[in-house]
Amino acid sequence: MKWEILFKIFRNFCLLTLFTAIIKTSVFAQVNTEAMRKSELKEGFTSTNSFNIQLTKGNSDYVIYKGQVRLDFIKGRYHSFIISNLKHGEQKNKKFINKGFIHLRGVQSFNKMISAEIFGQIEYDDFIKLKRRKLGGAGLRLLRLKKPGLLTVHIGIGAMKETEIYTISTEGEKDLLRSTNYLTTNFSLNKIVNLYVTGYYQVDVQSFSDYRILFDGGLSIKLFKNLIFTTNVAYRFDNEPLPGIKTYDVNLLNGISLRF
Repeated sequence: MKWEILFKIFRNFCLLTLFTAIIKTSVFAQVNTEAMRKSELKEGFTSTNSFNIQLTKGNSDYVIYKGQVRLDFIKGRYHSFIISNLKHGEQKNKKFINKGFIHLRGVQSFNKMISAEIFGQIEYDDFIKLKRRKLGGAGLRLLRLKKPGLLTVHIGIGAMKETEIYTISTEGEKDLLRSTNYLTTNFSLNKIVNLYVTGYYQVDVQSFSDYRILFDGGLSIKLFKNLIFTTNVAYRFDNEPLPGIKTYDVNLLNGISLRF
């Protein structure tokens, strides 16, 4: 009985927080939130945290700090999580990386095919002259195809209210309503090869020339029992960027991971 009461209090708190976030537009965009989902969690609270320092001296001289804090809550078909991610880098006492975000999401599954989501986020990124991006919204997540052990396809449709403030003094505050949509697939060719692809399309509902595309794809190949080769490509396109900012960013990452 006490557990049920605590659950209702926590759920109402999350919904109230998210609703307030939407009213104040205190949330964010253009981050692959599909990569944040976790399927192997038990009911109740789960917390995962990490902090890393990358220090390089010699021919290259820089330091990078990375930190992440995450809290999940699951009860029945309800799942909510909040995640905060920060990354800061300095070279010769000058910043060359300074970005971060906080994401809050609540998901209510009605059945295996349909879920309702409400979310909020806030982000900053000095590299693209973004002082603060805030957004809040809601939508539906639909399971369109599922072949256990082989292929899953999800489609998301929704809307979000977005506010952007820039570090460029000549640029005014941008406040608009966007349609946000995504498609995500996970394909397992066999027990050795796995492929995942996520694509986002976000457009201003009053100006279809103002749109963003985010593509995130990866491939993992099991070389040996505990040795896995991974490759990931992330592509971000903004059709109407700020003056002096390129329309796209591409990041390619290859690596080897050991699992025990």
